[in-house]
Amino acid sequence: MGGDFGTFKKKDTFQVSINAVPYEVLSWETISTAQKLERRYDKGFIGGVGPFSEAVQSRPDQLHMAINMDTSSFPYLRLVPQRKSIDATTGGSVDGTNPTYWFAEQDTNGKVYVYMLNGRYAKKLSINNATLHSTKDFGANAVCGRPVLFEGDWCIPLGASVTATRLTTIAIDANVDSYTAFTGGEKALHFGIGMQEGIAQIIRGGNDSAQNAVDISASASSPSFGDDFEVGDSSLPITDVITVGGRTMICKADAPWYFSIDGGGNAYQITELLDQEGDISTGNQFIGSNSGAHGPYGYYMHPSGIWRILGDNAVPIDMLSEPTFSTLAWNTTTPTQVGETYFGPWRSVATYGRWLYASEETAGVWYGYINNDGSVRWHGLLVSARGTSMTAKCRVGIVNVGGTVMLYILDSAGLLLQMELATDGSIRHGKANSHGGDNEEGIAIAPQTDFGEPEKLKQVRMMWCYVDNMISANFTINMVVFRDRALTPIKIGDSITGTGGKKEGTPPVIGTSDSFYSCFPALEYSTGAITEANEDPRISQFGIRCVTPTIYRATIPIDSRSQKGRSSVFDALKVAELEERHVRHHRGDRQ
Repeated sequence: MGGDFGTFKKKDTFQVSINAVPYEVLSWETISTAQKLERRYDKGFIGGVGPFSEAVQSRPDQLHMAINMDTSSFPYLRLVPQRKSIDATTGGSVDGTNPTYWFAEQDTNGKVYVYMLNGRYAKKLSINNATLHSTKDFGANAVCGRPVLFEGDWCIPLGASVTATRLTTIAIDANVDSYTAFTGGEKALHFGIGMQEGIAQIIRGGNDSAQNAVDISASASSPSFGDDFEVGDSSLPITDVITVGGRTMICKADAPWYFSIDGGGNAYQITELLDQEGDISTGNQFIGSNSGAHGPYGYYMHPSGIWRILGDNAVPIDMLSEPTFSTLAWNTTTPTQVGETYFGPWRSVATYGRWLYASEETAGVWYGYINNDGSVRWHGLLVSARGTSMTAKCRVGIVNVGGTVMLYILDSAGLLLQMELATDGSIRHGKANSHGGDNEEGIAIAPQTDFGEPEKLKQVRMMWCYVDNMISANFTINMVVFRDRALTPIKIGDSITGTGGKKEGTPPVIGTSDSFYSCFPALEYSTGAITEANEDPRISQFGIRCVTPTIYRATIPIDSRSQKGRSSVFDALKVAELEERHVRHHRGDRQ
């Protein structure tokens, strides 16, 4: 179009209404027609979390992020199991930023208790986490390390300054337990278990004279330590002792090492990919502690990631090691609860069955399914500081308490949480009134989608979901959309509460704050006071629909005779307004 049209006659034009304003136009045509676009999430959610965008999804049942959500109970999405909490600081302060170890033991009547070791204290707890029976103070210089059950007693290392001890008598309830110090004043940072020539050995990692030394003894009641084989540089103390596939893994701040108790006490470094100097500054002096093992795999905890150890091979398997997982676009810890470029440091790991739980101090506790190669299909943040009473800095452990598998979480404020797991170590059990605690919240965020049309503006028209087992008003579910990586979502439709079934929602005002080029569809959960039995609302599928605009092109002459009754100023203002709405113009006419 274009050219010098000169003056216009009335018969050369016809009238159209644009945004409720009439215009005389020379021509009118449709450039593109609106498209209806949809994304459905109806394959369950057991693909876990990770991909930032749907373009890099490896399977259709993946989410970008899930916080305080159970994505492992196919085909549902629901809040994680409830936790029982207790203030573990009574009788002596404990802190989940320090190494923490748990074990179960029973008294002479067969009653089972859970013991938690942290700093200078041993805490004796009831198995329902309701009662702190007693606190044992090992002294101001004591630092509890990894304990082992050896010769029928739990052997507890207490650091380089305090003689190690054995728990020899478990008293009933709050009565005083009996601890017996190692003879000879033997000290240790950590203990482990190994075999030498068919005889069980207790392995000592670190002592008062050499904190990088390892030795063994066939007896704990009459220990015969003394050879003190060094592992790595003497300036870096041993931070954990792990048995992995029958081999002894020694953890230090620089790297994990293998130590041979059958081959002359030799040690060699498993990987040289990490910092060889080792960071033992305040707050990082325990790097490598609360590492773990699962079958043939070792899991070494380090600020650089969770390193899966298999033989002489070490690879990172944490969330950040996956290149397609990114939080940069959010530029904040909200809503993903994860920093822009950095996780960690990773502080602890616990495994049971095919499930792994790990803590890092910027977000909380992550969980995932252990693949056949020892890597992990991450399912999201199990417990975070968002919508709960805990702090992100914490340690985790798992104890089998009389056949019931319990996950323990100790945060930096001394709050101890207990979560019952299924018999396979997952959170998939279906016990009544067991998912979602009082006044909690969670969120599940689908990967970013542009509906296959990245260059086109879209407008949300509706979201829908199927909700099962919504039996009261104590739970609320909102369907929301994060538009173009905005930090605050828009809510689509009314809050879902009270009843289940298929739910649909539309934006509050069509045409207001509902357009985008790409978006993250999401579901937000929140709870009030949980009073109903069997409350466990869950979503099996959801979806989002949107449309692209219909685009027209019009040629509008600016001439007092063709736009009768309007001033040239009015013409200019109205056409300028159209230009702001992406209407193009040429010399001599307006389009």
